[in-house]
Amino acid sequence: MKQTIVFLALCLCSFFMLTQAAVSAEVSNPILKKLVEKGILTKEEAIEVMDEIKKDAVNDEQIKKDIEKVAKDVEEVKKDSEKTAGVFKGLSVGVKGYFEYRTGEGADNAGSGLSRNTFKITRAYLDIKKKLTDDLLMRWTSDYETGSTDTNRMFMKYLYLEYKPPLPVETVLTAGIIPAPYIGFYEDLWPYRMRDKIPQERFKVLDASADMGVQLSGKFKIANADMISYALGVFNNQHYRVNDNNKDKSVEGRLSVKPLAFAKAEYLKGLELTYFGIRGKDGAESDKGNVNYGDHKNDTLLVGYNFAGLNLGYEYYKTTRFSGTKAVNSTIYNNSIDGKNAGAVNSLFFDGAAGQTVFGVYRLPGSLKPVRLFSEYAQLDKIKVGAAANPETGKIKSTLFGVSYDIFKDKTVLVLDYNNVKYKNIGTAMDDNIFQAVLQVAY
Repeated sequence: MKQTIVFLALCLCSFFMLTQAAVSAEVSNPILKKLVEKGILTKEEAIEVMDEIKKDAVNDEQIKKDIEKVAKDVEEVKKDSEKTAGVFKGLSVGVKGYFEYRTGEGADNAGSGLSRNTFKITRAYLDIKKKLTDDLLMRWTSDYETGSTDTNRMFMKYLYLEYKPPLPVETVLTAGIIPAPYIGFYEDLWPYRMRDKIPQERFKVLDASADMGVQLSGKFKIANADMISYALGVFNNQHYRVNDNNKDKSVEGRLSVKPLAFAKAEYLKGLELTYFGIRGKDGAESDKGNVNYGDHKNDTLLVGYNFAGLNLGYEYYKTTRFSGTKAVNSTIYNNSIDGKNAGAVNSLFFDGAAGQTVFGVYRLPGSLKPVRLFSEYAQLDKIKVGAAANPETGKIKSTLFGVSYDIFKDKTVLVLDYNNVKYKNIGTAMDDNIFQAVLQVAY
């Protein structure tokens, strides 16, 4: 009996020792282990807490991995975004179009005497500019033009690279199909391209506002004022839609001076004097050496003034321009015989022709600021009409006045105007009397 009691006692001691060892083995967390030893927690409770801690640790590791994955994905997206943003950085897109209604004699064919009324889209432009670097810019502009019948055309208006070298004065070098030196400058004073071209272009003295070539332009500051601006270029002199057809190039230049730009009185600063000139050849030249082109000369003086919503201008010019046969087709027709079709096209050329233009634009003050009144008088004398051997001398006078309203800033504009054109000794051309409404839309 005594032996049995001793055996049972040894078994109980061994059980308690093994149990304590099991608890110690299973509860590895030192804090939980102490709590179990003190009887604050049971072994099962301590194990449950350890299991929760292990689950949290697994979750934390997974969360860490997920965060690292998201961070990596974000970095990839950021790199792709930077590449995409790089394409659009420095990119600008503009759209401009002219929708008009015309009615009256000569509204469709100048000089024909035919009375027409018509709706049409005269021009539409898509203008894209991309700044490649701080010094380099590329521009591409498409131009849509409606014809009198089915001759609607789309072509490039501008396509050029512009470089601004790091010089102490503002300097720009441009190459490609580029803005010509004068017409765009003129239109800064006369902002009504949407209704028609400027007089020199309407009268065929100048070709277009753009040409193929290279040009250097810039500005000089004197007394901290933009006092001098210039543009000098070499061009095909064949219009930007036509390939060159002779071996000569024309030199075109503009020099503008604001003599009172440094004056204290603001109303004096807007005076600007400009000279523009062309020296070149016009017409086609035979590869066999037959001379079939003539001189193209232009000397223009422009006095402009701008102050407090008032733009004034006076232009005087002389021009010599003819092909080898001394004939340049114009769009001035003879009067209609059948009342349906315009008469024959007159052949004109310029050999010492002289012209002048006076214009004014005034923006009303206060709440009427969106409204502008404008007027223009232009004439061209000593026009040669007919065969070169025995030409007549003709004359054109144009009187224009109208009103415009800025629907949205100066981008979307409504223009209403009346234009009377008188032809003297231009074949049998009849005078034009044209009423016009134009809507310019742009952004």
